[in-house]
Amino acid sequence: CISLEEEKSNSKLDFVDVEDKQINFCLSAGEHSVHVDTYITMARGKKFVIMLPPNQNFFEPKAPFPRNVDPDLLSKISEAGGYYFALQPIDDETPSTVFTPRGWHHWLLGASEWHLIFGASRF
Repeated sequence: CISLEEEKSNSKLDFVDVEDKQINFCLSAGEHSVHVDTYITMARGKKFVIMLPPNQNFFEPKAPFPRNVDPDLLSKISEAGGYYFALQPIDDETPSTVFTPRGWHHWLLGASEWHLIFGASRF
């Protein structure tokens, strides 16, 4: 048998550090937000996405996705270094994936009658 520490040092796998304060915080996060990397793959349907870099969130806490994305809002998103786009498959056979780095704020709003989306978060 080898220890977990030996396995970590010999392996190319990315282990979660259970001693990391953020991981422990996440396990009991409740109402608090936890910063993680997120991958979202859209297989069917369409969603509108807003992404803002860390410390550039100008929305109120827990604000819903804005229903009216007007030129003023687009300008604010751009000035903050953010993005507004539609996430949808490239075609019927080719899904598309967006990566949201740790600390970035993101909102999604369904823009189709139904959608199939897969997501994962990485600490």
